Amino acid sequence: MTTRKITLVTGANGFIGRNLCQTLQEQGVRVRALLRSENEGPWDEVVIADLAVDGLPIEYFHNVETVFHLAGKTHAVNEINTSIDEYYLINVEGTKKLLHTAHQAGVTKFIYCSSVKAIGEGGIIPKKETDPVLPTTYYGQTKLAAEGLVLEFKSISHTAVFRPTMVYGPGNPGNLDRLINAISKKRFPPWPNIKNKRSMVHVDDVVQAALLLASKNQANRQAYNITDGNYYSTFQIIEWIRIELGYSLHKFSTPISLLKMGAKLGDLVSLIIRRKLPLTSDNLEKLIGSAAFDSSKIENELGFRAKWNLKRAFPDIINKSKLEN
Repeated sequence: MTTRKITLVTGANGFIGRNLCQTLQEQGVRVRALLRSENEGPWDEVVIADLAVDGLPIEYFHNVETVFHLAGKTHAVNEINTSIDEYYLINVEGTKKLLHTAHQAGVTKFIYCSSVKAIGEGGIIPKKETDPVLPTTYYGQTKLAAEGLVLEFKSISHTAVFRPTMVYGPGNPGNLDRLINAISKKRFPPWPNIKNKRSMVHVDDVVQAALLLASKNQANRQAYNITDGNYYSTFQIIEWIRIELGYSLHKFSTPISLLKMGAKLGDLVSLIIRRKLPLTSDNLEKLIGSAAFDSSKIENELGFRAKWNLKRAFPDIINKSKLEN
C-alpha cells in the first residue's frame, strides 16, 4: 500500500496559514501543522516547536513531501525599540534549522512566505523583483536574509519564495481591520484626497500563488511579488469603507499639516509611555505614502491571475469585522 504523502505547514495558525491548510485539505492533501502550542484548525496532525529555541526532531518530517514555511516574526503595531536579534533568531536561524531538518528527512519541495518588505518599502513607481533591494526594517532585512538561504539551498530539489503585499480578506486582524474599526466608531478623521498608490492582495489569491510555486517547475529558485494587480489610494479605501458601513461621504478633509502635527505629538507620547499610539509619523506615512509593487513576473511565468479586488471583497470583510467587534 502506498503511503499518503504529507504537506507540513509552519505558521499554520496564522491568517494565511489557516486559509492555506483549509485549501490543501479540500484538495485531499494530508496536512501536518507545525505550531508553537496545541491548537485546533484545518489540519490532520499537529507537531509542537518554537523555531526560535527548540530543536526539530526529524520524525516531524516523516512522509513529508512539501513544506510551506509561513512562520516568522512580523513587526507588531505597538512595538518600540525592538532589536534585530529576535527577528534574526526567528526569521533567519529558524528558517535555516527548518531547511536542514527538511533535507535530512527527504523533503523535495520547500516554499517560503516572505514579504515585499524584503525588497523595500515601495513607492509611487511599482517595484519589480529585478529592482535593487533596499529593506529598511529589521523585519525586511531578516526576511531577505531568509530568502537567500531558501533559494541557495540546493540540497532540496525545489525551493521558491513568494512575497505578499498587504493581505486582505474576512477575519484578518491587521491594519485594514483596525481602519474599519476606527471608522465604524467614528474615531478616524476626514481624510485628504491624496493620490497615493498601495498594492494589496486577497488571502485566497496568496494561497493560489503559494500552490502555484509548489506545482510549477518554472518557479524553482525564484522569488515572486504577489498583488491583486490593482493600486489603491487610502482615500479610496476609506470612501469604500464608509459606503459599506452606510455612512455619508465627508464634505471636507483634515489638512495634512494638522495630521503631521498630531503624528509628531504621537511620536513624543509613544516614547514616554513606551507603547506606540495609533497616530505616529510612521503610521501616518503608511497612510499617505505609496507602496506599489509589480506582480507581472508570476503572471507571465506561472499564469497567476488574481480572482479578487478590494472593492469586491469589502462586503465580506466588513460583515466579518462587525461580527468580531
